[in-house]
Order: sequence, then C-alpha cells, then structure tokens
Amino acid sequence: MTYSIFYDLETTDTLTSGQIINFSFIAVDEDYNEIERFTDTIKISRLQLPTPGAVLANKVDVIDHQKTATYTEFEAVKAIRQFLLKYIEMSGGHYSVNLIGYNSNSFDNAHIRTSFIRNGFNPYVGVNNRDVMHVATRIKFSNAEYVKMCEEFVENSHWDKVRNKLEFHCQMLGILEGEQTHFSEDDVLWTIDLARRFKDDYGIDVRGYSAYEVAEIERERGKVFKFKTRSETKDSPAKYKYFSPHSTSGRNSIFWIDLEEARKIKKKGEDLIGAIKYKNRENAAMYREYEYCDDSELQQLADDVIKAYPQVSMDKLFPPSECDIEADIYRIAFNRFNVLQDIMLKKMPAKGLNQDEMDLVKRFRISNFQGEGDQEAFKSALKDYAEYRYGGTMIAHKQYGTMHPTLDDLLDQLEKSKKEVETDRDIKLMESLEKFYKESEIYMALKG
Repeated sequence: MTYSIFYDLETTDTLTSGQIINFSFIAVDEDYNEIERFTDTIKISRLQLPTPGAVLANKVDVIDHQKTATYTEFEAVKAIRQFLLKYIEMSGGHYSVNLIGYNSNSFDNAHIRTSFIRNGFNPYVGVNNRDVMHVATRIKFSNAEYVKMCEEFVENSHWDKVRNKLEFHCQMLGILEGEQTHFSEDDVLWTIDLARRFKDDYGIDVRGYSAYEVAEIERERGKVFKFKTRSETKDSPAKYKYFSPHSTSGRNSIFWIDLEEARKIKKKGEDLIGAIKYKNRENAAMYREYEYCDDSELQQLADDVIKAYPQVSMDKLFPPSECDIEADIYRIAFNRFNVLQDIMLKKMPAKGLNQDEMDLVKRFRISNFQGEGDQEAFKSALKDYAEYRYGGTMIAHKQYGTMHPTLDDLLDQLEKSKKEVETDRDIKLMESLEKFYKESEIYMALKG
C-alpha cells in the first residue's frame, strides 16, 4: 500500500530563523482514510522571541505553551523524521510517499528543512512534496464554474475578494464553519477534506499533481511559447507571458528565458543573464495552456540570451548570499549533516568547520545548554547572539536583504498590537507575549 502524509506547522515567525511550536502529521491510505496521526508541541528555544503577528495568527499563549510543550526542537525533529521514514519504508522506499500541506511547498517545507539541518538531520528523506494550494490555483485558473462560485461566495460573506487561502476554500465548500483555528491538527484535517473534495468534484488528485505541467517542452531549447498566466474574469482580461526553455539542472531545477524581461534588459543595455529565470518543479506553476509562437523579435531575443549564456548554473544565476545561514540553509552541503550533528552532540571535536557550520553548532549548544560546563562562556555566547540577531545586525532574508527585527522593533510591534486588538483572547495573548519577552534570556542579555 502507498501512503500519503498531510501536515501543517505553526511557527514563531514567518522567517525561517523562527521555530516550529506545534505540528501535525497525519498519514492516510489510498482512499484518504486516516491511519495514524502525530501531533505535538515544541518548547520555544531561548534563542526565539515570537513575533506579535505570529502569535495573533496561531493563537498560542506562549506562557501557557512553555508550561505544557512536550519536545525540545532537537527531540521533535528527530521524532518527525522517524515518523516520515517509517511510512517511506512501509510504502516501498524513496519517493513512494507524498508529503502534502496547504501552501506547504512555499512555507512549511522551508521551515522543516531549516529545522532539520540546524539540528544536524538530513531533511532529504525521499518524499514527493505536494501542495493542495497548487490544486486550488489550478481549478481557479481553468474552471469557470468554480470561479463563479468564488465570486458569489464573496458577495455573500465577509470576504473582500476571492482569496487563495485554506480558510476561504473550506468555508465556500462547506468544509469549515466559522473561522480557521490555525491549530496545526485542525488545519491538516481541513486540508485532507479539501484535497478529497478537489479529487472527487474537480478531478485533480493532489497526490499525483504537479503545477509544473510543461515537462514535455522544457527541452525544446530556444523555441518561443506563449503561456496564459491568468484566465479571464468578469473584472479583468486574460493575461499572457512569453517564455523559452533554456536548460535543466538536477532533479527539480529548470531554467527558462523570460522574453519580456529580456526585451526590457536589452533596451537598457544590461546583462541578459537577468532574463534567465530559475523554476523549481515543486513550486513553479506553468500550465499546459500554451502555444508555439513564431514572433521573430521574441525568437531573436531567445537566441541572443542563449548565445550570451549557452550554459548556466545555480552558482552563475545566484551569487553567494550574504544573509544569515538560517535564511539560506541550503549553503550547508549534503555530506555535512551527520558531521554537524556529531559535533553538536560533542561526539567529535569541532574541527574543519566553515563559518556557517560553526554558527549552527554554536547556536545549537546555546539553545540546548542545561547548566553544564562554563557558565560565563555560555552567558557571553548568548549575549553575542542576542546582539547579532536582535540588535540590528542579522540579515534575515536572502532575496530582499532585510534585517531581522531588533528587540526594540518587536517591543514596538507589541505595543501597537496591544492597542489594535479587540477581543479578550487577543489581549491576553499580547499580555502573555509581553511577559515572555521581559522574562526571556534574550531580554536580560540586551536590557539587563
């Protein structure tokens, strides 16, 4: 039998430097019947200050959470990995299990991989990452009746416009009454129901669906294709874009030439490498609504890009990032995961580490310090980290280069949120978060 695992996470932050605080993984059989669920909580590390926005979204009272949480992050990652590996073995080996969420390929998957690697575990256990949001997007793109249902639902509900959120689709289809709880287990159960509904009513089964539908033309290098990127609605016309395949790299990486971007770049006299776009088969949405285009100008642009860059690689397209390692965890080489964990657990000496690896080892040891060893060295290391992350130095986003919020930024956000929240529950959540901040070791290290 082949199994699938649906999952969801709640985190302290949208940034991958944040931490998972509760999770749910539910294994189902080929008929979507539940086989087993693994739902639990993770104690917030001393290195983490949850953002007010995250707490208001996931509704976790951080003070109560710390009293009842089951796992440390290391323990939780180890247990999650064992759960996944068990079903991979039961299903027949690598890539026999689908790991499925809602918006998971963009959000949850990045948090899972970062959490695994910073604890010395290999996250590439051999699953097919699937995303129910990709199915929802596809149905909205191609099914006029579904779009009409969405528009009518907006007219008769509190929604301001059609949204591609789990809560929106589940409310519209009668799966969810009331508001989304944002507790991970509830979200997983709704995601399973939504996936089943999409399969039964609209003929798209997330377990076999990839939004990257154009593998059959990706090797037609230099040919020009016109893609429909948005269907016509009552408020807007259809939209189209022009692409040409460039090359492939590895299991999931494909490079395409954005020909409209190439036109702009050429007009400005800039480097044509900017027109080559990386697509990942797990995340990219490129639908079969395309046709060959014989536009001579676009064909010349495709030829020009290929002539300038006949070969391209990830290193060529993406120069080394300058952000924090937890914002670009993929800088850690595959063959280093086990070595890192042995060093983290002091099974071998910390020798031969590069700066990224050294940073992860230091953070692991600070996070898991239990009073053993040199207290002064621990306090010094914690203060250094607090000043780096919450003092305005840490680059927290690879793409945009934005800085991590400082402690003062978070306190300002908290004060603003306290003034804006309306329900008694949210007021209590912000009061608990303020208490958590002021009792945290980060706060003590920076404010005294």
